[in-house]
Amino acid sequence: MVCKNGDRVWVSLAIDAIKNKNDKIVEIRAMGIDISRRKTLEKQLFHAQKMEAIGTLARGIAHDFNNVLSPISGYAQMLLMDDIKKGAQKEQVSIILDCARHAKDLVNQILTFSRQKEHKRVLVKAENAVTEAMDLVTNFLPSSIKIQIGIDQHCGYIMADPIQINQVIMNLVTNACHAMEKDGGLLEVSLGRVKIALSTTGKEGIKPGEYVLLSVKDTGHGIEKEVITNIFEPYFSTKEEGKGSGIGLSVVHGIVETHGGYIQVESCKGNGAKFLIYFPVCRSPGEAWEETRPDLAVEFGTEQVLLVDDDKKVAIMHTHMLERLGYGVTCFTDSPTALAVYAENPKRFDVVITDLTMPDLSGFDLANKMVEMNPSLPIILCTGLGDSIERGRNDASVKGFLSKPVEIKALSFTLRRLLDKDSL
Repeated sequence: MVCKNGDRVWVSLAIDAIKNKNDKIVEIRAMGIDISRRKTLEKQLFHAQKMEAIGTLARGIAHDFNNVLSPISGYAQMLLMDDIKKGAQKEQVSIILDCARHAKDLVNQILTFSRQKEHKRVLVKAENAVTEAMDLVTNFLPSSIKIQIGIDQHCGYIMADPIQINQVIMNLVTNACHAMEKDGGLLEVSLGRVKIALSTTGKEGIKPGEYVLLSVKDTGHGIEKEVITNIFEPYFSTKEEGKGSGIGLSVVHGIVETHGGYIQVESCKGNGAKFLIYFPVCRSPGEAWEETRPDLAVEFGTEQVLLVDDDKKVAIMHTHMLERLGYGVTCFTDSPTALAVYAENPKRFDVVITDLTMPDLSGFDLANKMVEMNPSLPIILCTGLGDSIERGRNDASVKGFLSKPVEIKALSFTLRRLLDKDSL
């Protein structure tokens, strides 16, 4: 129903016909109850169920998807280790590797969002995080939208979850693209360092201090003054059907707040929109975020490795990678056979590298049975599921972890860390 003020509300309407003693209808009684809140909760529940289903699906395909990426990433890394004489060939292989890494990041983002768990925060160099996100953004922006990027290279560090920061940027840029989809326009993304004081005009709600300021501005249709206060509400959307879930800005708002930051919006109908995100500068020491440290050198070895992975293509690629590093490799594609061979001579192998998700015996089960025979055996677990790594940190049988697709530097570093420590 439509109220006098124009608001639309859901109403549960109960109508009764009142009859006299001659069974003639003499009166109609109706009672309407506003059930808009119930309808909103139903919609939220439906969305939560949908996201849970997406999460289950994402987890189910993550292992197989990372197995598809593993040979692409692995062989690209090995090709780059070769002396490629032609510059064009090196550039082409580098692009293949970059695409595989981006695909891995996308899978991790889906898994992280679907788990809806507390994320680990580390020291993040703000300018690097924004640059990496914008490098990805430029791949899907239509040619009708021009990009202008201005990033101060001396913004400093923020204490944040890198994946969530990437999510903030992606959501804001996606919204800006939708606003300019019809006629095109200009997308301006800037990053700088600002100092907020008590007397700073227009920043009265922001705690005084130093902040990294992220600005995302578009020249789209803008936001009406009447609804600008509602845009961060879950499921509130001015987009047409199919152009968004209605939770993008609420997710951004939640991430910014949990990081101790602030968000402001400047917009009017027909003149575009500008989102200002303030993240407090972090001066305290902390763990820096480096998934694959660029300063790591590829280290070689001669030890014997027992490799177990039920995907044949991945097993072959990992065998080639280990042999390239100098190791002797015995490879199996089913865990029961690998366990039987290991049981014949537990001292034959110096280290075991096993996949997590396998039929018959999982990576954890295989590790536990092998450690029963040889408690000092170093075992490395390979997985594309991040929460399994967290579980494995409490499993005494697992000594190291590798995230699929495996980086050759991370593989060589992990092997030497375990084997050199074991030899002391």
